[in-house]
Amino acid sequence: MLENLTKLRESRNITVQQMAKLLEMDETDYLLFEREGKDIALEKVIALARYFHTSTDYILDFTDQLERHPWRDDFRP
Repeated sequence: MLENLTKLRESRNITVQQMAKLLEMDETDYLLFEREGKDIALEKVIALARYFHTSTDYILDFTDQLERHPWRDDFRP
């Protein structure tokens, strides 16, 4: 389970359905990624990091350090 991603999503009251729609992906595929670490496209991981203004390492649970990254505001999945 990608605990950091789940925490970020839930802390902003974003549902799995909303996140999947935002990333333009199937809800089941998103849920498998968040819960089981199923592979998804690199651009989706980057989009998540940009959306939450953090690093891809944090999204993928490679670090527990939530550091804010100054991504540009033109988020596009």
